[in-house]
Amino acid sequence: MDSLKFQDFNLNSEVPQSNGAEFQPSTKVYPSSGETSSEGKDLSSKKNFFSFEFYQQYFDVDTEQVLMRILNSMVPRFGSNFIVDHVQPVPDLYGPVWISITLVFMTAICGNLAKYIETSGDVQNETYSSDFRLITGASTLIACYVILIPFALYTLFWYRKSELQYSYLELFCAYGYSLSIFVPVSILWVINIQLFRWLLIVISVLASGTVLMSSIWPALKTDRNRFISFGAILGVLLLHCFLAVTFKEYYFDASQSERSMVGAAKIQATTEVSSAQTVIKEITRHV
Repeated sequence: MDSLKFQDFNLNSEVPQSNGAEFQPSTKVYPSSGETSSEGKDLSSKKNFFSFEFYQQYFDVDTEQVLMRILNSMVPRFGSNFIVDHVQPVPDLYGPVWISITLVFMTAICGNLAKYIETSGDVQNETYSSDFRLITGASTLIACYVILIPFALYTLFWYRKSELQYSYLELFCAYGYSLSIFVPVSILWVINIQLFRWLLIVISVLASGTVLMSSIWPALKTDRNRFISFGAILGVLLLHCFLAVTFKEYYFDASQSERSMVGAAKIQATTEVSSAQTVIKEITRHV
C-alpha cells in the first residue's frame, strides 16, 4: 500500500495549443447547377459547325421521345403546336433522318411490289421489271422537300421579322417527322384500288398537314401583309399534298399508264398490219 502513489489532476487546466495553425473553414465556392448547365451550353455553342461533336448532340435522343414525336406528328390536336410542345427546346436529327431514309426505301420497294401485282408477275412477256431508279427519284424528292422548304420558311420568317422565330433545325425536325405518316401509307398503297389510294392521300395530308399548319401559322399570323401569311400557309398545305400525289402517281400508278400505252401501241400495230395486208391484197388483185 505504501508503494501506491496518487496524482492530483487539475481539470481546470487549459488544453495545450498545438504548434500548427488553427483550423480554418473552407472558403471554396462550388458552382451551382444553373451555372454548370450554362457552362455546358457555352461549351456546346463553341463547338465547330463542321465537327462531328456539333451534330452528335442532335442525335442524343431516346426511343420514347422519338416515338412520341412520331405519334404527335400524325395526330393533330386542337390548340397544339408541334414545334413548341414537342420539338423545342432540343430538336433532333435522328428521327427525321431515319424517317426520310425509311420512306425512300419503302416507297421504292412498295412501288415495285405494286407494279408486280398489277402485271400479275408476267415476266415471260417482259411486262414486269424492277425499276431501281425509283430509289434515286424518291431520295431526291424527299431530300428537296425536307431540306429546301424549311429553309424557305426560315428565310421568310427572318425577312418578315416574325414575332415567333423558329430555328432552321426546328423546322427541319418538324418536316422530317411529318413524313412518318407516309411510311404506313406507302405499304397500303400496294392495294390496287384507286378510290382507296385517293382516300389514303386525303387522310394522310389532312392529318400531317394540319400538324404542320398549326405549327407554322403562329409565326405568320402576326404579319401585316395578310397575302403573304395566307399565301405561305396555303403553300405549306399544297406542297404537302403535291408530295403525296407525286408518290401515288409516279411510284404506284405509273405501271397502269405504261400498260395503257403498251395496249395502245399493240392496237395501233395491229391496225397498221391489217391495213398493210389489205393494201397487199388489193395490189395482188389488180396484178
